[in-house]
Amino acid sequence: MSALISCDVKVNKNEVTSAYCACHNLVFDPNIKNEANNLSTSQLKTIADLFNFKLKAEYENIDPQTLIDIFKHKIENEDYLQHQKIIEDNEFKKYFDLQIPKLQSNKHLIEYKFLINEKNQIVLKYRIICLDRMINNHHYVEDVGIIILETNF
Repeated sequence: MSALISCDVKVNKNEVTSAYCACHNLVFDPNIKNEANNLSTSQLKTIADLFNFKLKAEYENIDPQTLIDIFKHKIENEDYLQHQKIIEDNEFKKYFDLQIPKLQSNKHLIEYKFLINEKNQIVLKYRIICLDRMINNHHYVEDVGIIILETNF
């Protein structure tokens, strides 16, 4: 499986400043393993375990369709950068508690976006990008994951 997302930013793989780039060229290739900058399986699991995405207590009994209707227009955007701004939205903060791990590395970055899955659940899709590794002039995506909104419905 390969996923490719392009941008117009030209990134030199040796530049540490690329960590602050808002847009990336990315490729995910699960066949590439054990490279020097890869995170270990346990590191990736730790990162996944640190995500927390749930409704605030006062909204635990909200109708699921009402919640989806409120946020559908916000999360239909395909752009990862725009989704990273959603968490600062006052309406988002009103309903959700979201904790995204802070990486202690300038060589990796977490990007995420919100989706509604086939079971009509709000989910957070994330990807962990290695900014030091390039494959065919694209940043390497080390891992992708899905965090399902914790609810009582």
